[in-house]
Amino acid sequence: MEAIEEAAILAQSLAAETQFFTTAMDHRDRLIESFKAGKQPGETTYYQHLDEILTLRMGFLYCFTGWPGGGKTEVLTQLSVLQAAIKGRKVAMYSPESYPIDEYIDTFIHCYLGKTTDTRFPHVCSEREYQQAMKWADEFFYYCDWPDTPTVDVLLRAFEFLYSQGVRIFIVDPFNSISTEGEDRNIAVALKKNLTAFKRFAAQKRCMVWLVEHPKTPTDPKDFDQIPTNRHLFGGTMWWNKIDVGVTVHRPNREDKFDRTVLIKTWKVKRQQLNGRPGEGYLYFDVKTNRYYTDNACTVHPMSVDLYAEREQQPF
Repeated sequence: MEAIEEAAILAQSLAAETQFFTTAMDHRDRLIESFKAGKQPGETTYYQHLDEILTLRMGFLYCFTGWPGGGKTEVLTQLSVLQAAIKGRKVAMYSPESYPIDEYIDTFIHCYLGKTTDTRFPHVCSEREYQQAMKWADEFFYYCDWPDTPTVDVLLRAFEFLYSQGVRIFIVDPFNSISTEGEDRNIAVALKKNLTAFKRFAAQKRCMVWLVEHPKTPTDPKDFDQIPTNRHLFGGTMWWNKIDVGVTVHRPNREDKFDRTVLIKTWKVKRQQLNGRPGEGYLYFDVKTNRYYTDNACTVHPMSVDLYAEREQQPF
């Protein structure tokens, strides 16, 4: 009898230490809160004509892809500036291809102000505006950097710390800038491990992770006219399985250097009843303001109104 009791105590102790499962009542408060408030759809990107195909949701892992020069980095810059300016959300990024960092920061300031920061042009911002925008960028953006290429474990430990500082959006641009342990033995297994780690981090922290992945280089130049999706990524099936939302940024008229039309295509959307369905929409890039607009004349922009008109008291 004593042995049975000791075994029961040991089993309870092990269960308490491991905490490897929960049941419905462990989540009672959140479930009841969600039931009473109603199911919340994904948040707008502030380009409302894209809401049917692309929304933003905490806890989701996003993949952004597209051919080189298609505007992926600029789109993420614009989306993160909108999140910081309107939602008051902090953003952290690891983007070694965008260095030097001071020039990279300058692109965020340019987008935020909607005025060039280059004194060679007449529509340059004032020094006072630049100083104010620099303080704004200092409050909302964190740029990660290491002497050596980090592993996913190093990157996520850094993201964990920045989460404790209030960061809620994490960007890796590009994904292949991470050092992958074991890729020399089995790159598919290494890809699965890394994507799983990012997905778990996003879900457990209820934050957003945006990964940028380059498509495989085509052998035929005509293939650049195709709209790349997960099928054009190495380990395409793994990307489809692991991410929550897949987005392509594509210039349909790339040969025309004056045509700044950008196609936004979503090819995977999880929980479509709340977050939209896969589809296509267009944005238009203006070099002068470093912003994306909803109209070809580049006059309608989410930040044309008071930046803080929609800022929430509790942005997280």
